[in-house]
Amino acid sequence: MARETDELGYRTLFDSVGVGVFHSTPEGRLIRVNPKFASMLGFDSPAAMLSAVADIRTQVYVDPAAREAVIAKLTAEGRAEGGIIQLRRRDGTTIWGSVSSVVVAGPSGMGQTFLGTVIDVTDLVAARETLRLTEESYRSIVENAAEGIYQSSPDGRQLRANVALARLNGYETEAEMLAAVRDIAS
Repeated sequence: MARETDELGYRTLFDSVGVGVFHSTPEGRLIRVNPKFASMLGFDSPAAMLSAVADIRTQVYVDPAAREAVIAKLTAEGRAEGGIIQLRRRDGTTIWGSVSSVVVAGPSGMGQTFLGTVIDVTDLVAARETLRLTEESYRSIVENAAEGIYQSSPDGRQLRANVALARLNGYETEAEMLAAVRDIAS
């Protein structure tokens, strides 16, 4: 009875957890997936995904080399955690997933298999890229401005200065100016 209760609990967790869960072979065949993972990749059900995906290396991973890197880590360490990997959805669009996997024994004599989770981090990857581009643009504006631009602390310590301000004050570089100017008020 306890084993049946455990199995029911695990099955309920597998089916309802808010992250994708998969079980696959080292060769790239899916053994099982949960509804969340199937949905993440644009399938109506786990059964639909299992029947449509014959090789996750080419049908799910955008870059098959990324899967090979995961396999290498799994082989060497028995687990691979938190790799950010681009995954292909059924309609050809892509998402970014944080993938963690462990090596487990496969069903009845199958040998080693991989059990893992996928968290959709597409929005996080997009936000990081937006931040990177914004910082790059800001840096370019400040570095290429003809006017002197600086940033200081409330107590008057100069924190940043662009090349134009350094040259206006007789210095060649920002580092040289920051080393020489301790208090902008004086």
